[in-house]
Amino acid sequence: MSQTPPTFAGRSTFLHGFARRDDETAPGIQPSTWWGSTDLVLPEGTNETIVRLQAADGAHSRGILYRRGPETTVVVFNHPRADFSCHYLIPSLVAAGYAAFGGQGRNLGNDIDCVHEYLLADLAAQIGYLRRQGFEKVLLCGNSGGGSLSTFYQAQATTKPPGRLTATPAGDPYDLNTIDLPPADGLILLAAHIGEGAFALDNLDPSVIDENDPLSCDPTLDMYNPANGYRRPPEVSSYSPEFVERYRAAQRARVTRLDAVARQDIARRRRYRELMARWDFRDRPLDEQLHITRLATTSRYLTIARVAANPSYTDLSIDRSHRTISTLLGPDPHTANYKLGGFASVMTPEGWLSTWSGQATRASVLANITNVTEPTLVISFDADAGILPHEARSIFDRAGAEDRELGHVDANHYGLARTEPREAPIVEAGNLIVRWLKARFPAAGAPETADSPNVAVVKEYFRRGDARSADVLDLFTEDVEFFFPKHGVGHGKAEFIAFAAGLRDSVYVLHDQETMTFLENGSRVVVEGTTYGHDSEGSKWQGAVTPGGRFCSVFEIRDGLIARNYIYADPDYTSRHAEGFRWGLDRQW
Repeated sequence: MSQTPPTFAGRSTFLHGFARRDDETAPGIQPSTWWGSTDLVLPEGTNETIVRLQAADGAHSRGILYRRGPETTVVVFNHPRADFSCHYLIPSLVAAGYAAFGGQGRNLGNDIDCVHEYLLADLAAQIGYLRRQGFEKVLLCGNSGGGSLSTFYQAQATTKPPGRLTATPAGDPYDLNTIDLPPADGLILLAAHIGEGAFALDNLDPSVIDENDPLSCDPTLDMYNPANGYRRPPEVSSYSPEFVERYRAAQRARVTRLDAVARQDIARRRRYRELMARWDFRDRPLDEQLHITRLATTSRYLTIARVAANPSYTDLSIDRSHRTISTLLGPDPHTANYKLGGFASVMTPEGWLSTWSGQATRASVLANITNVTEPTLVISFDADAGILPHEARSIFDRAGAEDRELGHVDANHYGLARTEPREAPIVEAGNLIVRWLKARFPAAGAPETADSPNVAVVKEYFRRGDARSADVLDLFTEDVEFFFPKHGVGHGKAEFIAFAAGLRDSVYVLHDQETMTFLENGSRVVVEGTTYGHDSEGSKWQGAVTPGGRFCSVFEIRDGLIARNYIYADPDYTSRHAEGFRWGLDRQW
C-alpha cells in the first residue's frame, strides 16, 4: 500500500496567504502558503479573533481580526469570492503597528449568484464591527476583484441618502438608502482590475457562435487561430490592429447577447410572479396555478464558455509590460480558455448582470473612483498577465481624491517574482503600503515627533517622487538647481522634468523611506538612506544588500520650497560596471 498522500487536483478558494503554523497543517506536510512560501509569517504576539457577522439584510459572513495591541487603524481585505482571511500582506501591516481584518464574504468560493449590491451589506457589517471595537481609522484594501468591490462600496457609502442605488441591475428591489454604510477613511487598490465586468469583457472569446456548444467557433474571430496571428508559446503572437478592433467589437456583441438572455429569463419570471399576485390567482384551475408557479420560479443558469481569450495574453506588444505569456487560470492561454471552471463559467442571470456583465454591472472602478475623495493608493503589479499597467494608470487618473498616489511593483498577479526570492515583491508592496499609511494614519507604538517645516517638505518630496506624482514639481522653486552624477547640474523645472524622464527610461527607483536619516542645519537638510528597484531589463538592486543603492542628498529650502537638490549616488544601480569593483563583490554593502 502506498504511503504517499494523494495530490489535491481541484481549485481552492485560498489564493492569497501567509504561512500556517505546524499545528494547522497535516502531519508530514510543510506549513506553507498557497505557493509554498514559509517566509511570510505573523509577528510574535499577534492575536487572531474569528469574527462572525450578520449583515443588515440578514446574510452571514465572517473574517479574522489580527492585532497585537493598541492599534487605532485597521486595514480591511475583501473580495467577491476569494478567501482573504489570511492575505499575504497582513504580517507586514501587523508588524508595522496596524491591525488587519481578512474578510470572507457571503459568496466565498462560489460567485454563481453573486450580486455586488448585496455584498455592500457585508462590507458595511465589517466596518461597523471594527468601529464598535474602537478603531478610529478603517481603510479598505481591494486586491484583484476586491478593487471594484471596495470602490463600489466607498462610492455608495459616501453618497447621502436618498441618492444611493435602490435596485440591482436585474431590477430587483434592494434599497441601499435603508442600510447603514459607514464610509472608510482611505482606499488601497492592489493589483486591481477596473472591474469584474470589464475583466470578463476583455476575456470573453467572441468566436463562440453557440452558447450551448463550448466548441463552436467562428475562425475569423478566433485569437487562437494561426491565420489571425496566433503562435504557439513561447513564440509571441502578433495580431493586426484591424483584427483586434473587430475582436473587441465582437466581444461587446457577445456580452449584449448574454445580457439579453439573462434579462429575458428575469422578465419571464417577473411576469408570472405578477400573475401569482393577482387577486383571482386562486380562482384558476389547479393545474394552471401550478404551471404559472413553475414559470414564475424556475430559472436557468447561464453557462459561459471560453473566458480566457484576451489577445494581450499571447501578444505581448499590446500594452507592453514585464509580463510573460500566461493567464490567471494557467500558464497556457489556449488550454485555460477551454478548461472547465473559468471566471463566470456558470452564473444566475441576476449574478451575471451585477457581477460579470461588462455592460450592466455597477461595480466599475472607473465609474466609482471619481466619487471617492478619501486618500487613495493605487499599486500596479507590472508583471501581471491579466491586469495590465494601463488599468492602474486609468484608475489613478480618474481618482477623485486630491491625495492619491500610484506605485509600481515588478510582480505577477499574486505578488510573486519570476526568480528567487519569489516573495520579494510582496515585501516591497508591504513596505510601500506601510510608508503610505504612516504618512497619513496613526500606527501603534510611540508617537512620532513632529518634523520641522524644512524636513516635512523634503519627506513630502520623497513621498510624491516615489509615487510618480506630477505634483512633486509643486515643491520646487521655479529656479530650482539640482545635481545628479553623470547628468551634471541642472536648472529649472523644465530641465528637471527632462532629467526625471531620462532616469525613468533606464531605472525604476524607490526609497526606503522608513530608514532614511535627516540632518537639518539652517536652510539645508541632508538625507542619508538606501534605494531599491530594477532597471529596464528587470535586474534588481536593494541598498545595503547589493552594491548599488546607497545615497546621500542635500536640499536647500527657500520660503517652504526646494531651491536646491544635490543627489550623490552611484548611478550604476545594478552593478553592470564590473571593472569598477577593484576589491571584488564578496563584501558587506
